Amino acid sequence: MRVVFVISLLLLLGACGSNEPQNPPSASAGFIDLSAWDFSQNDPLELSGEWEFYWSQLLSPQQIAQQRPDFQLQEVPARWTSYDDQLAVEGYATYRLRVQLPADSEVYGLFLDGQGSSFTLWANSEVIAEDGEVGTELSGNVRRGQPQLVFFQPDDSLVELVMQISNFSHRSAGFRNALIIGSADSIHALERNTSLFQSTYLGLLLAIALYHYFLFSQRTEDSFPFHFANLALLVAIRIGFTGNNVLVSALPFLSWEIALRIEYFTFFLITPIFAAMMRSIYPRDVHRWFLLATIAVAVAYSVFTVLTSTLTATYTVPSYQLVILAEMAYFVYVLVRIFAKKRDGRFYFGIATIIGLMGLVSEILFSRGFVSYGEVAPIGIVGFVMVQAIYLAARFSSTFRKVEELSVLLERNNENLQESETKYRTIFEDSKDMIYIADLSGRVEDISPSCKEIFGYTRDEVIRNQINLNEIASKEDRSMFSSLMTEFNSVEDFEFDLPHKDGHKVRVAMNASTRVDTNGRITGILGTVRDITDKLQAREQRLRAERAETIASTDALTNAYTRRYLNEVTQREMARSNRNSTPLTLVILDIDHFKQINDTHGHLAGDKVLVQLSQVCRDNIRSTDVFSRYGGEEFIILMPETSLELGQQKTEVLRKLISDQPLIEFNGREIPVSFSAGVTAWETGESLESLIARADKALYQAKKSGRNQTCIGTD
Repeated sequence: MRVVFVISLLLLLGACGSNEPQNPPSASAGFIDLSAWDFSQNDPLELSGEWEFYWSQLLSPQQIAQQRPDFQLQEVPARWTSYDDQLAVEGYATYRLRVQLPADSEVYGLFLDGQGSSFTLWANSEVIAEDGEVGTELSGNVRRGQPQLVFFQPDDSLVELVMQISNFSHRSAGFRNALIIGSADSIHALERNTSLFQSTYLGLLLAIALYHYFLFSQRTEDSFPFHFANLALLVAIRIGFTGNNVLVSALPFLSWEIALRIEYFTFFLITPIFAAMMRSIYPRDVHRWFLLATIAVAVAYSVFTVLTSTLTATYTVPSYQLVILAEMAYFVYVLVRIFAKKRDGRFYFGIATIIGLMGLVSEILFSRGFVSYGEVAPIGIVGFVMVQAIYLAARFSSTFRKVEELSVLLERNNENLQESETKYRTIFEDSKDMIYIADLSGRVEDISPSCKEIFGYTRDEVIRNQINLNEIASKEDRSMFSSLMTEFNSVEDFEFDLPHKDGHKVRVAMNASTRVDTNGRITGILGTVRDITDKLQAREQRLRAERAETIASTDALTNAYTRRYLNEVTQREMARSNRNSTPLTLVILDIDHFKQINDTHGHLAGDKVLVQLSQVCRDNIRSTDVFSRYGGEEFIILMPETSLELGQQKTEVLRKLISDQPLIEFNGREIPVSFSAGVTAWETGESLESLIARADKALYQAKKSGRNQTCIGTD
């Protein structure tokens, strides 16, 4: 019953001030003897125990006295459906109890906590309380469901209490809340204290809600105060529509049916609002699907409650209680997770959640009749809100402290930044390499003065003329550069011809990477350009000396280098890589389904595929790279001064270039071609056989994984 908790507190206080507390009597066989009960010294007590029960009869005290109808003895408080499974929820009955009061005449009070049904109460043949219209059918069964406080002064010490109850609109039918009797002063104090408790809860929660709505309005990017305010407001409304119904009393125009539905709505919405609040602070631990599921279930129950009758709506509560228990299991999982991950605020949130869940569990157990302390539920919810409010206060305090610390740090960083800016400007101004910053389109926003020496334009000319480094390159170079940037967001040593102001071409190598802002969005490109003309000339002079030998070392069909030449070059490159500590990458590629091409189109077509693929590869690798035919339809590319990642990038560009369009046309038919590749990097001291074996293993993995792809060999 709704005031048990308050009564328990009063009894406890009374016990502390009395050496010989009285044990409250209970009714037996429709009679309770209170003649020895000292109402002036003791707190109010429940008129619980065995009452006379007249099923399907609405009897007045006069009719009971005249007709002497048969009755049963049943426990009060209880639902009449608990007496007998055959008793229907929709029905009516009369209860009767004779009370023997002390001989002295005084004013007594009765506290009626509402029955959830219409009722009329007599005391010695006089109607002293009623709620709604008691009847044998639904019509006219309108009521307020409000707790009532009535006073009476009996002429005789023996008082007959008769209660008529009819129920057609609630699943909990019967005399389910005991009458509380006491002296006028003690009953009035009981009602006042109960209302005071609930009004205090209500006012406190409303103040908390308004305060945190204000906090959210000042900083909307942090949604936690908003969800917390929603929860506090929801709990406040629920408290106002339960117990002493403080809000219902303040809004007399609300019918009982509307008030009941509002009470249910607050019950349905607690878990989705709590889930939203939990997700706002722990987004990585509370799954989005769970939040959406709780919202969907709550909305479905709420809509059903609106569209159905009051009686049917009351049956939604037991099933939703099971839903809440399932959701509680998930909340416990989240608590375990945030403690395991050592999330900030976990102790506050854990304590608050446990208090809140205990309150909800107690309410569920109370509504199902397993416990009698239902008043603990709002205390648990209020306790949860208070702990969360403390957490928010601690959180904001910590934030302010961090702001102060960051202010000091920012001042220090500004000093360091100025120093770094000076160093950066020195590097930027004195660098022989051309350093540039461009927007997403490639238009230069800033460039180092060395641009004058590299391609003839001054810094002011580049910026004033809005020169775009991407657009002044050839179409093929732009396409290759765009592909690499789109795929990998960066390029290394991308070689192309940069037009000089006087008209000649300057061979340069570009390094570039994307610039991102604090939110991770790409805002532009940052890179360097180096004139490699002298390097290429030296490289070409060295290659000329080798060209005579390579002529005799090329494959007659494909013009690729032979396997023997590859072995010789690889040994030299290994030694140079070891000496200069530079990377060396090897790629082995194999034409997919080459036998099928020969079988379908003939060997002439197969030879043409080999020749064309070799030509495309050689045209799209660096002059320092070595492209050789390893055997049959297998080829090897040796890439000096190339990291494993860059080697994979270049191989992927070649693979897409070949597979995106038919490679050859033979006898009027286009023949699509693709290859699989294995890429690996040379490790210091490793033999050529081991290097090729690791690449071949990666090639096998590419074939096994579906062909037309590149795999990396790392072991």
